[in-house]
Formats: sequence, structure tokens, C-alpha cells
Amino acid sequence: MRLAHELANLTNRNVVTETGSNLEHNPNSIISLIAEFGEDLDKESRLRLVSPYLFMAKYYDSEGNVVTDNVSDIHRWLAEHPGGRLEVITNSVLTSDNFFAQSIIDMELGPRLLLSAELKKAWLSGLQSGEMEQTLTNSDEWKKQINNPQIFIYQTGKLDAQLLGHGNAHYGKLHAKFIVDGNGGFVGTSNFDYRSRLFNNEMGVFYENRKVDAILDSFFESLKATSYRWGTPEWLQMRKEVMQVRGLKGWST
Repeated sequence: MRLAHELANLTNRNVVTETGSNLEHNPNSIISLIAEFGEDLDKESRLRLVSPYLFMAKYYDSEGNVVTDNVSDIHRWLAEHPGGRLEVITNSVLTSDNFFAQSIIDMELGPRLLLSAELKKAWLSGLQSGEMEQTLTNSDEWKKQINNPQIFIYQTGKLDAQLLGHGNAHYGKLHAKFIVDGNGGFVGTSNFDYRSRLFNNEMGVFYENRKVDAILDSFFESLKATSYRWGTPEWLQMRKEVMQVRGLKGWST
């Protein structure tokens, strides 16, 4: 086990503009150790991550150059590990109570990880011209890209939710946060979002233990069983029906 933390966020007044140096001064940084963790994974690793508000960072220096791009890092790692997989479970519009964070997941995280620049632009072009445009979401190219064989983004909640009027299922807010890969992982307070990375003093533990992995794997499977994959017809229908629910949730979606 190794204790990890982001306590350096408490003392660095320029943490946003000096992200790199802040991490360098904290060898036990959760974010830095996750990067090391990823580099040490086996060629066939299945990296499973659970977070309510996952955020893939893209940071620039003072001259406008990209110095960190987590999506590019993931794509590079997967290209170098053709047998590897990234599986993510997070909230959906049905279960989230943080609409700003959810918009990043649905309109930024998913498209950046899965879609080409052209499809991403079409998805974000507007509700009727993008999300509700069946020519887009029924196209062969859409289906091919959302069914990436190495990247799986699952969002909790299903159409049998009582809120949608189709069943009696209750889906609470996802609040778990952990990483597991079969040999080791991380459990802690970090949501791996913008605040956790730059402002909050998060803490957690990296571990190497197959028994703990088995327990977390079972949690992951149970969550996945109550989820839809980003971009699928069921996921799109769930979003559409949440929009039809009166009140803040429907309007925000």
C-alpha cells in the first residue's frame, strides 16, 4: 500500500497555471502516481475506473502550447497496448445531481474519447441537429465509433426507472471512486475531476492485492449491470425521456 494525496493544492497559489510544477513537488500526488501506474500496466491490462465526475485534463502553458492532454495519453497507451481496455463507469443525467459536471461527461469526455472531430462537431451542433438527429446517431460511422473495442464508457441508470414511469427501479447517485486493473489499483476520495486535481486536498491508497481487486471487480460488474454504454440507442432514449421530465433535471439535461 502507498498513501497518496493532493495536499500540495493547499499551498500552491498558482496551481492552475503551474500544474506541472505543483505535481513535481509532490511525489505522492494521486494524479502523478496514476500516470506511473498506467505506464506500468501489462500489455493486456483491463483498466477499470469508477468516478462520479471524471474529467480528462487538457492544460496549456502561458504561450498556448498543450502541455497535458489525458485523452491523447490514453489513445497512445491503447495504441501501444492493442490488447488493453479502458472501462469507465460514471453517472448519467438520470442519476447525477451535478448538471455542470454531467455536461462535461456527456458533451466533452465521451466525444473526446470516442468520436472523430467531424462526429464530435455534429454531436455538439445542437439538440435537434445533433443528439436528436437520427441520421447522425443511426449512421454506420456513429455505431462504429461508439462501439470502440478498447474504450467503454458506462453511465448508471436504465429505462425501467420509476422517475421515467416505466418501472419501479430506483437508481441513486453514483458516489464511488476507485481504479482496478487485476493486480492493483487505487481507492480514495478523488473524483478525478477538475476540483480534485487542482483545488481539493484529496487522499487515497494505491495497493497491490488480488483479493481486493476481486472485491472491486465485483462492485464494478454490479454497477455495469445497471448502466448503459455512452452513445447507444438505450442511452440516447434515456436522455430523451429525462428531458421530458418536468423540473430542473429535465431542463438541465
